[in-house]
Amino acid sequence: MGKIDKFDNKYFGTQVTHTYLENEAPIRLPEGVEIKEGSVVILERENRNITNVTLGASLKSGGQGIIYECKELPNYVIKILFDNDRTTYYKKKLRELIKFSNTNSQICWPEGVVRKNDFFIGFLMPKVVGNNLSWLEHHTSAQILERYPNFDRKTQVKIILDVLKQFEYLHSKNILVGDVKLENIMFDEKTFSVTMVDMDSVQAGEFNCTQTTPGYDAPEVIMCQGKENYNKRFDNKDYMFISYYRDCYRSLENEYYAIAVLLFRFLMRENPYFYENFSSYEEECLDDDGDTKYGWTNEDFELKQCINFNFQYDTTSDKRSSEHIWSYFPSFLKQAFVNVFKHNERLSPQEWIVIFERYSKLLDTRLKKVDEGCNDIEPEFYMVYEDVDFPLNAEFENCGFNMVQAVQRCVEECGDSSLFSNVQQVAESLKSNPSCVVDDYRFSLVYNIGVLKKVKLEVV
Repeated sequence: MGKIDKFDNKYFGTQVTHTYLENEAPIRLPEGVEIKEGSVVILERENRNITNVTLGASLKSGGQGIIYECKELPNYVIKILFDNDRTTYYKKKLRELIKFSNTNSQICWPEGVVRKNDFFIGFLMPKVVGNNLSWLEHHTSAQILERYPNFDRKTQVKIILDVLKQFEYLHSKNILVGDVKLENIMFDEKTFSVTMVDMDSVQAGEFNCTQTTPGYDAPEVIMCQGKENYNKRFDNKDYMFISYYRDCYRSLENEYYAIAVLLFRFLMRENPYFYENFSSYEEECLDDDGDTKYGWTNEDFELKQCINFNFQYDTTSDKRSSEHIWSYFPSFLKQAFVNVFKHNERLSPQEWIVIFERYSKLLDTRLKKVDEGCNDIEPEFYMVYEDVDFPLNAEFENCGFNMVQAVQRCVEECGDSSLFSNVQQVAESLKSNPSCVVDDYRFSLVYNIGVLKKVKLEVV
C-alpha cells in the first residue's frame, strides 16, 4: 500500500450519507475462539508484511478494547477490540489510517491490522509509558506535588505548548483528533513531554470520528437535535451526540472549541461551565410537581449554561472565592477564554501557541516580580494585579527632548512599574546601540535629530 502525507479535507464540517456506516456489519469470531494472553494472532503491517505475534500480559482495559503487550515487539502493544467494536467500518478505517506516513513520534499512530485467522480483531500501535493529563485534573495540588515535586505552572504551560504543537501537526495533515479529552494525552513523568494516544478514533479523509466525551462538545453540536433536547443524562454508552457524529463530519470549529475546553480544564481543573452551587439553581431544573426535570444533574445544567454562553469568569474579577487560579492569569489569557466561552470566538492551535509562549515568558519575568506565587498550580491567595497590564502585543512610541525623557514616557504609557528603575540604563544603552532588551521588552531608537529623540518600546 502506498504511503500518504496527508488526508483529503473535503469532508470537514459536512453532513453526508456515510456509505461505510450504512453498510456497517459486526465481525464475530467463530464460537469457541477466545482471544487472551498467550494467543497467537496475525499482524499485517506496511506493504502487507504478514507475521505471527503472541499476545503478552494485558495492560489496560478501555471503552473499546483491551491493550496487550506484544512479546515479539516489546516497543509496541496490541489493542484487541471488544465484540461490538469489531466492525467492517472499523476494519476499513484502520487499513486507511496505516497508509499515513506519520513522522511525529509524539503521535501514537496505528501501524498494523491484527487478525485471528481471517477475522479482524484489532491493531498494533507504539507502546507509550507514563501518566495521562486527566490524572492531573482530578488530583489536588498536594497530591500532584507529592508525586511530582517540581511540578508548577511553568511545567503546565510547557505541557500545553507541547499538546498544541501536536494538534497543529495533525491539522496540517487534515486530521482531526475528534474525541479530544485529557485522558487521551499521556505525559512522560520525568520530562513531561506528551504523546497523543487513541489515534484510531481520529477523523481522517472520508472516515469520521464517532466517539465523543461529555463536556467537550461545542454549543452548535449540543443544539443539533433541538435546543430542548440538551437535558438528557450524561451516559457515555448512550450519550446523545455520539449518534450525531456518526452522521456528520466534525469541523475545525468543533475541534477548536474542544481544544479550548481541554486547556481550561487542565489549568482550572473544572469544566468551563461548572457550577459549584448547582443546588441554588435547582428551581430552574424542577417541573410543576417539584420533581427534577428529566432526571437533571449538575452536568445537564452545564449544558444549559454552555448553549447560553453563560461563562462565570471575566477579565477583571474572580467570581469564585474558593479558587484563586483564575486571578493569577494575565489579562490576555483571561480574555482568550472569555472570548471562547462567552462570545463564541474560537482560536486555532497556532493562536493559542502565541498566547502560551507569551505566558511562559511572563512567568519568568514580570509575573514573577509581581508575586512569587504566580508559578503555583493552586495559589493560596487571591491576586490583584492592579494597574499592571500584560498586553499580548503592544508598541509605544514617544518623543522627548532627551533620551531619558523619551524612554520615561514609553515606560509610563506601558504601565509596568518594574521598568522604571531601568530608564537611565536603557537611555545610556541606546546612545551606543539602537536596540536594548530588558526582560521581555525591546527599546529601539527610531531616530535621533538634534536634541529631540524618538524611542519605541515593544513587548517581545
